[in-house]
Formats: sequence, C-alpha cells, structure tokens
Amino acid sequence: PDSGTLDCCCGSTPYMSPEVVTGKRYTEKTDIWSLGVTCYEILFDEVPYNATEDIPKEERPQATMRIIAKGVPEPSYQCAQSGRGMKQVPSLAIDLIKRVLLERNQVLRASASQALEHEFLARNMLEGDEMGAKTAENSNSSISTTATTRTAVSSLRSFGGTSCGSV
Repeated sequence: PDSGTLDCCCGSTPYMSPEVVTGKRYTEKTDIWSLGVTCYEILFDEVPYNATEDIPKEERPQATMRIIAKGVPEPSYQCAQSGRGMKQVPSLAIDLIKRVLLERNQVLRASASQALEHEFLARNMLEGDEMGAKTAENSNSSISTTATTRTAVSSLRSFGGTSCGSV
C-alpha cells in the first residue's frame, strides 16, 4: 500500500496480531507476530493465545480475538502436554519469541531484518542459504519476512522439532 499500512481484518484468528484484532492500522510487522505464533506452536504444541475448549465452538474465534487484544491470559511458554518426552527449550528461543516476535506493541516489534539479528537466529542461520539471500537481495532495501520465516523455522527444526515430543 502507498501509505505503508493496512486496516482490513483477515487471517486465521490465532495468528492475528493485537493491532489486527483491534482494528488498528498495521504494517508488515503483523507478519512478524504471526511468525512468533508459528514458532511458539512449533515449540509448545499450541498457539500462545486461544480460547479454551469450554467456550462453545461458534464463539471461539471472537473469544480468541478478545484474548489476543487484551493479552490475557499470557502465554505459559510451557508444553501443553506434559510427560511426552519433552526437551528443554533453549532460553534464547523463548527470548526470541517473547521479546522480539510476540512484542505486543507493533512499533516496538522487530522488523524482519531486526529479528534475524537475534542471537538465537544468528547462531542457527544455515550457511549457504542461497534462497534466503536471493529473497533478501530481491527486496532491495531489507530482509524479507519470507527469508526471516525460513530462517526461524529452520532454526527451530535444527533444535529438533517441538519440545513436546511430537514432530
């Protein structure tokens, strides 16, 4: 868009950013939020903000949007299913998700290139990632969200899948 922001509400509810569910204008940083949700789900086998099973199914999308908007309850950063061969999640991976990708304030949330500078991703970047480099090159001015997503997901996979034992 010419203005650099959008204001339509679209997407899969659990992956929507606070600015989307509250009807505020948003930038590409909303995609960084969605990446944070995806990374959280890879590690913990659930999305960070979601209505519980006791809410009637037809009311869950709206209830989930209210939870995302308020940020309550906060994500646990623990596996939803205990006792399934869980691994210890690296504190740097939690820091990436909590402080960088799922930053509730979109102004403070990292851009794609800033997220790649986080120590967890910098340590785990795949050498010779030509596709990611070409994607970044083609964007001319900054690293694309696609390249950041590929790097984050590859880093989490190199960690060994979810901490909850499912792959």
